[in-house]
Amino acid sequence: MKFLIVQGEPVSPNAWIPDLAPPLACQVATSLSEGILALNKTHFDGVITDLAALEDTSHSFREIFQRTQSPECLLFLGLSQTDEVSASVLSDGIDGYIDLPFQKPTFQNWAHSLHNQNDELIQHRAELIQREEEIATLIAMSDIITSNLAFIPLLAAIAQQTSKALDAERTSIFMYEPKDNRLQAAYAEGLGPYSISIPATHGVVGYVATKREMVNVVNAYQDKHFYNEIDHDTGYTTHTILCTPLISPIGDLIGVVQCLNKRDGTFTKTDERILSLLSPLFAVSIENALLFRDLQEEVKHNEEMTVEKIQSERLAIVGRMARSVTRDIAGPMEEIVDAAARLGREDITDPERDETCRDIEHVVDHLVGLAQELLDFSRERIELMRDTFDIKVFAGMVKWHFDNQDLTVETTKQIADTDREIHVDADKINEALVCLANVMDHFEPISRRLIIDLNETGIQLTFSNLSTDTIEKIMYLVSDPFANMDEEQTVSLKMAVAERVIAAHNGSIIEGQHQNLIIQIPDQLDEP
Repeated sequence: MKFLIVQGEPVSPNAWIPDLAPPLACQVATSLSEGILALNKTHFDGVITDLAALEDTSHSFREIFQRTQSPECLLFLGLSQTDEVSASVLSDGIDGYIDLPFQKPTFQNWAHSLHNQNDELIQHRAELIQREEEIATLIAMSDIITSNLAFIPLLAAIAQQTSKALDAERTSIFMYEPKDNRLQAAYAEGLGPYSISIPATHGVVGYVATKREMVNVVNAYQDKHFYNEIDHDTGYTTHTILCTPLISPIGDLIGVVQCLNKRDGTFTKTDERILSLLSPLFAVSIENALLFRDLQEEVKHNEEMTVEKIQSERLAIVGRMARSVTRDIAGPMEEIVDAAARLGREDITDPERDETCRDIEHVVDHLVGLAQELLDFSRERIELMRDTFDIKVFAGMVKWHFDNQDLTVETTKQIADTDREIHVDADKINEALVCLANVMDHFEPISRRLIIDLNETGIQLTFSNLSTDTIEKIMYLVSDPFANMDEEQTVSLKMAVAERVIAAHNGSIIEGQHQNLIIQIPDQLDEP
């Protein structure tokens, strides 16, 4: 670390010019002009100056740094006990202070401490750059989840993008077949018609599948798990391997992703981290594709049966929900693009960079959540992550969803006075409320009321002043969420989502007296 000492006043006889040992160095300028010349010729990590030098320029020191070899140089102000610091000096972006005259031991300790902090900062910046690269890879991969439901094209896209991201020669995706306890290469770059099927206990992929952990092999032929018969049959020579399992959100083994032969050296820790971040995305997208394929096969198998029409409609609804998820992803993707643009700014600060990286991670997590919701819906299964809320807070959340409609929302005194709590999955309840709001707005674009009340079991939402036709249609959708309502298919889907979420919470949607629709959500923890 190299320091420049700029003195605006003549050096006093008792002044000490620090003599620092490597990796620290020090250069002295006896005037401001001499200091600027030094900054233009040499890079310095820190500048120490006195009040006289700061006050002897019409320009900010920060402005001077920008035009020199040290644009990110730290500025420290040397102060004696008699110095008084003005507001203009403070506004010049001082990074720290040091006592004058210099005391050799004190200065050496301070300089070494600053050097260590600078090393930590450099390491931190390198980690941020690495993180940005990982995030850019995640952004590129997110398109795979939204644009591919066909099984083989999805696997091809995953393999090709993974090879590109990790600079690997080829990538293979093995699917686990539990009946035979084997791993089948569903897609393998560069193998053409050659088919690979091995026991789940053989090779590096078998070891990864069994242990369910990532493996980084730097020399394949020296690894005890390597299965060299495939190289023998194909004529390909494997050198390095990076392999990770694909695990479903509920913990089932789906398969294994294997990357072969890093083009420049061996697979790095960064490669490991990128692949570990991508594997959950791959697992969810592959499960979606398998589900879609199964649904297609089911419809084809039953094409001569009466149930064919029902199954076809079920598949169509899944497809419409998939398109709905795709539209929902458009907003988060725009957020990611905007965040990436912010990361590319030259003037971005480290705190801003950290915050932007966290924002992108949050959005990516949201994208995975959307894909998982599609999977849950298609399987007619909802997994709840319950949390505890004050009922008054929960009622406020309900009110917020319907306040923007032509709807009078009332909260009873029982809600205001209660100390009870409710145990719900907030994310899924919010999804249900959004769907309900859309359904009500579709059927009843007229004045009506919503009463939020409390009964013995939990929250009760009562929609009043509804037409008989509206109640009949809604209850028809509740009884058969896959009903084909022609032009109201989208409404049917939204009602199906809402009813499923409420039922998962042991709740119900019922027809009340006097043209009322009642939704009950218990505050109990009992699972359905």
